[in-house]
Amino acid sequence: MKISLIRRRRHQLGGPPRPLLRVLRRTVRRRLQARYASFLNTSAIDALASVGVNVLRVPTTYAAWTDVPGSQYHRGNQTRFLRTVANYAIEKYGMHVVSDLHSLPGGVNGLDIGETFGHMAWFNNQTNLDYSYAAVDAVLAFIKDSGHLNAFTIAPINEAADNLDKFALPAGLSQSSADWIVKYMKGVLAKVEAVDRRIPVMLRTASRARPSGRPSLSRRPTWSWTCTSTTSPCPTPSPTTWCPRSAASRASWRRTRSSRPSSASGPLQAANNNSLAVAERKTNFDTQRFAWQRDASGGSFWNAASYSVDKVDGDGIQRDYWSYVDLINAGVITKPSPFAFLLEERGL
Repeated sequence: MKISLIRRRRHQLGGPPRPLLRVLRRTVRRRLQARYASFLNTSAIDALASVGVNVLRVPTTYAAWTDVPGSQYHRGNQTRFLRTVANYAIEKYGMHVVSDLHSLPGGVNGLDIGETFGHMAWFNNQTNLDYSYAAVDAVLAFIKDSGHLNAFTIAPINEAADNLDKFALPAGLSQSSADWIVKYMKGVLAKVEAVDRRIPVMLRTASRARPSGRPSLSRRPTWSWTCTSTTSPCPTPSPTTWCPRSAASRASWRRTRSSRPSSASGPLQAANNNSLAVAERKTNFDTQRFAWQRDASGGSFWNAASYSVDKVDGDGIQRDYWSYVDLINAGVITKPSPFAFLLEERGL
């Protein structure tokens, strides 16, 4: 939430009196704090554990970890709620938690998830790099103070791209920006080594091109390379017949092109003709889960919880296809069972 929008609106319209402005800002902050407390809680962790989930990837903005002058992100007590959820998942179920810096100062991909739409000023900017390292230091301190040093992975960047029109394609990341990522990651690795070299580091990219410095980075034993493979919903007029084939073929493509374990994220939503039929959604999910286990190192579904009421093409709303907890409650996601026949049956 960008608190400065209230200030900007005030100037545009002549603005409310300053006492009212302060009340509005306090109200927004309270609502954000309530959102942090309720969005993902221990009951959701219980549901995830009931079907065998053993890894949580928790995205946060850099504002959760450090102050950046001029940033429009709200900085509150996000890490307090993260501590509660993470420790509960670790201590009760032995889960592993990926602490994901989903945005970096200046913006890493021109999307709202990278900071703000149109922002890509993180690349080749030393000031923003320094603020990023401050966020990394805070994440590492959080991990160190957790009492569960071996239960965390740090993911210091997410889906970086400097050409939004080519997002998730090789042309989405220029060589100079790829080299900047390598510089950043080398600094991150040095910081991790100073705390404990056994802490895994994850690099998540939106581009299929690999930075030129990857071979030197890969010498580290606790290193993983992940790539987004779901840049758009499954584009098919018949999700039942096409989506399972798509999930398996993407996993197979990654197996033939990656020397390191990989993972991907994505919901069950198709571009067209979505169906709320439990059997259809279950077929799509089970096939995806099987394919990522066979051809990659598992996958991360997006999201654990979703509250989106946006209408999708066909039946239902986005939440029906994006929320792991809702899919569990609907009987779509169950504990893993032998279902290789799904792939064999369709010639996948």
